[in-house]
Amino acid sequence: MFFLLFTTGCRTSPSISELADVYYNLGNAYSELGRSEDAGAAYRRAFALEPDFIKAAYNLGRVDIEAGKYNEGIDIFQTLLKKDKGNTVVKEALAWGYYRKGDKKKSLEWYKDILSSDAYNKSVLRNICVLLISDENYTDAYSYLKKLRELDPDDFFTDKQLGIAESKLGISSGAVWFEQAEKENPGDKDVLSLLAAAYVVDKNYSKALETYDLLLKKGKDPETLFNKAFVLLTKVEDYDKGLKVLREALSGGFNGQGKLKKLRDYPDLLYRERILKVLDEYKTAATEK
Repeated sequence: MFFLLFTTGCRTSPSISELADVYYNLGNAYSELGRSEDAGAAYRRAFALEPDFIKAAYNLGRVDIEAGKYNEGIDIFQTLLKKDKGNTVVKEALAWGYYRKGDKKKSLEWYKDILSSDAYNKSVLRNICVLLISDENYTDAYSYLKKLRELDPDDFFTDKQLGIAESKLGISSGAVWFEQAEKENPGDKDVLSLLAAAYVVDKNYSKALETYDLLLKKGKDPETLFNKAFVLLTKVEDYDKGLKVLREALSGGFNGQGKLKKLRDYPDLLYRERILKVLDEYKTAATEK
């Protein structure tokens, strides 16, 4: 949970302080039980009794954000920052609050503000990457990903995203990073798909086919079958095997129009008429259904 230690301000009187502590501890207990509404009410009561009870205020802000009361939670964090402008924990909470609210621009501004005084804050670097990647802004995300990897060279998220970034930016196919990510989380379907595609870009077709086979051991996914068939028919030119896998993909329900068109229009396609005949057969069968 988020019961963080802050320097508490002056207490007004012992009796009020004790009562505020009771409500604060009650809020913590409710939070542990997942009773967010009751936790919020208890923290709110503790904070009302003691306006300088910073731990209660912080936890209340977190509960409000999680309950969808974004403006209330953000107001609390902003108030806390007025009392302690350099508090990184509160700044992170504020950035998180804006993210939950859907204001990515404000969230990014606060995360970058933290980096201005704490350039190697891993959690902040990661959150900036998540924000930028969610908008597919790999141009800006790339430098943050590189810095993040310097701090943690064995992180699955970082290596996977570096592979995606380099492939999208045209720096590389991303295969080196996807290989590293696969070592860190063996068998991850998404990474194996990305790795197979990267091998195709690198014209390492044997590796691509091996990787597709690894994926297919996890289940006969129609798109994976089609991707394998595409490599067999257009790159390796193994007609018999490629046509067999293509039929499996189509009978399994593959209907990705963009990829089907790419196969139809592929230049110098070996056995084009036979391949088109198979595609048309399944297209007709699908229409009749």
